Amino acid sequence: MTENLPVADFVLCPGRSASSAFSRPQARRAQANFQQKIMRGDRFACYHFAMSHTGDKQCFTAEVFIVHKDKVLLRMHDKYKIWLSVGGHIEPNEDPNQAALREVKEEVGLDVVLWDEGQKFTVNEGTFRNLVPPVGLNCHMSDTNEHVTLVYFATASADKVVPEKTSDEWRWVSKEELGSMDLRENVREYALGALKALGTSSS
Repeated sequence: MTENLPVADFVLCPGRSASSAFSRPQARRAQANFQQKIMRGDRFACYHFAMSHTGDKQCFTAEVFIVHKDKVLLRMHDKYKIWLSVGGHIEPNEDPNQAALREVKEEVGLDVVLWDEGQKFTVNEGTFRNLVPPVGLNCHMSDTNEHVTLVYFATASADKVVPEKTSDEWRWVSKEELGSMDLRENVREYALGALKALGTSSS
């Protein structure tokens, strides 16, 4: 019978569910991976473990409100059939900025630039990097767990969307259209904020 070893037995990592368990070989590999990250000075090492997708009660996601010529991009969620921004889970071995850019590229095929107006620190040296900070941070419940979401604004130089699936539904939305669409209020607030920050009109 496979022996299970709780994660807490071999690595101290705030935010990791103590009830999560790996088989002993998996635990050894995970511990070795963690130690390698620490030796490389990876400040996201603990963060990666905390938001893994192994049934934990909490995971981390990134979402991006993309602006192009006074319109913001919204995408219909496949499962819940509501208009949301572009985004998804932050995967192991990537930081939140990388996750945001990857999700945008995967879901709508756009190359974007994350808005860094809130960036106060810019020194990058060796393995140390300052990341573009999110404009918002929220938490909400999905069907099975809590999502902690880092919200970004971004600009796209083009509006040609290449959807991940042919059945995907998306649209570029103006400020006026946002007022009349059936949206969750948090989505409307973020979308309006993105247009105010990145649109050519600040009114």
